[in-house]
Amino acid sequence: MKRILLIVLLASLSLPVMSQNEKKAKERKHSTAFFFLRESPEKTKQEKKESRFDIFEASSIMIRNNANADSMLLLSNEDKSDGWQLYAKEIPTYYEGTNLIKELETWSADAWSKIYFPVSKQVASYSDDGKLFRLETHFWEDNNWVPQYAEESVINDRDEEVYYAWYNYNHNTNEWEMDEGYRAVEEDNENNIIEVRFWEYYDNWENVWMSDFKEVYTLNENNVVTEITEYWYDDWDKTWMPEYKMVFELDENNTWMSGYSYMWDLFEESWFPQLKYESMSWFDFETLKISGLITLMNSAVFDDWDDWDKSKEDEIEWINFLKLHAEYNADGLLTRMINYMEYDYDEGEWVPAMQVEMDYDHFGNVIYEAFSVYYDDWYMVSAYKLEMEYNEDQSVKSYDALLAFDSWKNEFIPVYRYEYYYAEETTGVPSYSKVEELVVYPNPATSLLNLVWSGSDQAIDIDIMGLDGRIVVRYEKFPVMAGQPVSIDVSQLYNGVFIIRCHGKDERQLTRFVKR
Repeated sequence: MKRILLIVLLASLSLPVMSQNEKKAKERKHSTAFFFLRESPEKTKQEKKESRFDIFEASSIMIRNNANADSMLLLSNEDKSDGWQLYAKEIPTYYEGTNLIKELETWSADAWSKIYFPVSKQVASYSDDGKLFRLETHFWEDNNWVPQYAEESVINDRDEEVYYAWYNYNHNTNEWEMDEGYRAVEEDNENNIIEVRFWEYYDNWENVWMSDFKEVYTLNENNVVTEITEYWYDDWDKTWMPEYKMVFELDENNTWMSGYSYMWDLFEESWFPQLKYESMSWFDFETLKISGLITLMNSAVFDDWDDWDKSKEDEIEWINFLKLHAEYNADGLLTRMINYMEYDYDEGEWVPAMQVEMDYDHFGNVIYEAFSVYYDDWYMVSAYKLEMEYNEDQSVKSYDALLAFDSWKNEFIPVYRYEYYYAEETTGVPSYSKVEELVVYPNPATSLLNLVWSGSDQAIDIDIMGLDGRIVVRYEKFPVMAGQPVSIDVSQLYNGVFIIRCHGKDERQLTRFVKR
């Protein structure tokens, strides 16, 4: 399924250019645990994530459970008014002795025709601590599962994605080929504490890893970081260019309590003080889970860069810039992050701007996530929630997924439902059938898709649906003749698997096709 963005990104912080002669650094492909010191909190929440894979991409693979379901029925509230309609069934297999799904087949359903047919399969691999590491997607073609693409992701204990790769499957060589990726390569000191971390990206033309960024860590005698200097790699000059530096002051517990950040100005060949950090507080410093922070900005950032004396720290005028407040549950999971982007000097208080809220069930599944903005009151911009139902043994029985479609109504509408069935139960649906009554070609298709209607001559409605059961394209009263091919344009569809359903007077035919 296509990724559903749950948090709408507002513009990330953009500060004035340091000088006319400064080289422009590269766009970052990665994020770090101290990302919140450089970007606005809504961007921070987007970057600090437990997993790249979310429930809307990996479906029930992402739902933690304490029992192994035999199958799951998927129902869609297609037009948000007619109630639940069966559209697919998922069939999992598990790694032996675990509740981790190894393979998950999706069979599309047409309740009217009593037909089930295979559509896609996901193959999952996990790290030793049970985190999803690799997810392959296979399509059903010519009565076989054919691999298509795969994603790999490694998230460390600080919620940093330290490895990412995207693979496409080469059907000519029958091999996976990396298309893009990045990774962190670390150098430790004698105490196994990181001193330098190199970020590399994958060049799919040369099939090699290339230098991108690096971070150099300065440690005190207790192996606590007191300074971080970031460099980007100049591919033309083959040299490392300084870009950003953060210097921290520690309290008696060896945790960051304040600090400064600096931008490198190539013209002056000096560090320009940019931000000042105050009132830093932590839920857990080891994993950099911050609970409070006030950021001040050097007022000279807004000047024309003529008065270079203002770069001296003892002459800096610091102005209130940002405030961050974060809350966590007992398991250390983020429940709320508020960003204040304006200080009311008349009232002597910060004015809230935006927030992220999250909630979890007893398995740690994210059952609520909302991004809101403040305008006299909180207004939801994007959100989803899962309404969970559990069996007596607390295993998952079902859940409804709801999305907030109207940004200002703060209302949720049910989109789909998962019903879990275990070994002693039955789904009560027809057995599988590989009958594909509607003939389509070419399959996969890129621009035009030909279909052959085998019913009577008439005007039919043609629906193209995603795997979530929602209609993405509809052709109404389309004239067809039995056995005669007609063409429809699918060039605007995103790549993936679709269901095509044709229905006329007392007749309905369907199949699935792949868009590439």
